[in-house]
Amino acid sequence: LAGRDFDRDGGFEGELKLLQCGRGPQATLKVKVEVLPPLMPDAPPISEPGSRLQVTILSAKGLRAADWSLMGGGKSDPFCRCEIRGKPEFMFETLHIEKTLEPVWAEQHEIACYEKGDDLDFRVFDYDKGSAADLLGRITLASRNFDREGGFEGELRLLECGRGPQSSLKVKVEMLPPLLPDAPPVSEPGSRLKVTILSATGLRAADWGFMGGGKSDPFCRCEIRDKPEFKFETRHINKTLDPVWNEEHELPVYAQGDDLDFQVFDYDRGSAADLLGRITLAGRDFDRDGGFEGELKLLQCGRGPQATLKVKVEVLPPLMPDAPPISEPGSRLQVTILSAKGLRAADWSLMGGGKSDPFCRCEIRGKPEFMFETLHIEKTLEPVWAEQHEIACYEKGDDLDFRVFDYDKGSAADLLGRITLASRNFDREGGFEGELRLLECGRGPQSSLKVKVEMLPPLLPDAPPVSEPGSRLKVTILSATGLRAADWGFMGGGKSDPFCRCEIRDKPEFKFETRHINKTLDPVWNEEHELPVYAQGDDLDFQVFDYDRGSAADLLGRITLAGRDFD
Repeated sequence: LAGRDFDRDGGFEGELKLLQCGRGPQATLKVKVEVLPPLMPDAPPISEPGSRLQVTILSAKGLRAADWSLMGGGKSDPFCRCEIRGKPEFMFETLHIEKTLEPVWAEQHEIACYEKGDDLDFRVFDYDKGSAADLLGRITLASRNFDREGGFEGELRLLECGRGPQSSLKVKVEMLPPLLPDAPPVSEPGSRLKVTILSATGLRAADWGFMGGGKSDPFCRCEIRDKPEFKFETRHINKTLDPVWNEEHELPVYAQGDDLDFQVFDYDRGSAADLLGRITLAGRDFDRDGGFEGELKLLQCGRGPQATLKVKVEVLPPLMPDAPPISEPGSRLQVTILSAKGLRAADWSLMGGGKSDPFCRCEIRGKPEFMFETLHIEKTLEPVWAEQHEIACYEKGDDLDFRVFDYDKGSAADLLGRITLASRNFDREGGFEGELRLLECGRGPQSSLKVKVEMLPPLLPDAPPVSEPGSRLKVTILSATGLRAADWGFMGGGKSDPFCRCEIRDKPEFKFETRHINKTLDPVWNEEHELPVYAQGDDLDFQVFDYDRGSAADLLGRITLAGRDFD
């Protein structure tokens, strides 16, 4: 039936001749269709950035019976799910009410982070323990019907509610003002966040108890929305629905407008953690003078009354005040890995109080070829390395990634924590020296890493290039010292069989290798080679390997020599 036939004064009433109705004379269907006015008359929206919704699921009527009964007259165990359309992370569910087709919930919930134009999807289900819930009906309430003075309260006719008369759902939706009034942001480039996870109340019981009254072992995860590399987790607290953590953590990078996602989980040793609730705190609510401290109502926290999470969030100034960069083309970095504190125990001990065997890896972010690692220190959570390394080919804006690992002989290293140090903090007069709070360092108090980073001048001062079209390179590989032992020795004190590979960076077809020298850590090659093609600006990559007959060569070290240093 075309819209033009009923979208008119008086609508449509009449018989329609059916298609696909079998062979023979055409069957008919008699219908009446009327266009009704909107659910609510036009009204201006009252929402503003940061507005919230208070949604009360009141009751439902005329639901279908999803469960069969021996006594006849089957029933359902209905519950209602509400979510912002297209944003399933903003969802809550009511309790289920047993054996009724006319449930009364009268449950009030809050949804944060409402944006103008967001519609609400309501779905009513029949709860079945141990199997998927059966849909009893669904309806969408357009934002124009509640984003107005007075909100919305009334009955909604459900779709997909089974054959027969239409079921209905009664709800009340009100617009709430933002959590906090507008205030100017206080963040600036390089700002950080101090986040304190205080406590939670009213969490659901995820673990069954022999004596009844199950509990959970809750921990909280916080991350910057859409930046999962910036996250931390609290320790878990055993057997409680009202945990108190009082844990302070630092997120080293905050950009104006970043929101924070909080998720509370039930810890289960050896299996995936169960979600106990989640909420997003908009940047506008903490990026202000005084920050934010208060309770947040959790979504996806199970059926029934809403659980809460209490947090405190403050915007911290940059790690270092603004200063002009001092790097120039060809600058280098001198990086000293000093020590770490409060690392987690990755290795179990029969005597209790496990330890780790930590080492630190440092690399230029996005340039993994510019990387070094410290020695590992055995059986400690407070390692002191005091190791100094040099990184060549620094370019203005390069950040440094630090990762601390637990060394395990014969298996992959376990991450103990990581942090990124932005170039603005060390590319300055005096460089940087201080403690960095680690991320992904395990549940509980934050570990820290102490480093010192200094800018070094180029290997050689500026000089005009001498190359011309068609120039070649003569490269002499002289010697190496202090290489690591890649081959085990029966008498102890292993050795290597080193050789050197040289190639023009990004032109692997122009390369050569020296011969290997047996059983030494201080090889002398004195080999002269010629590369027939050199273009101004080409850099040279040098790699030293341990030769192993019949198996892949082991890397002993690599370095890049910039064209400006030899041309």
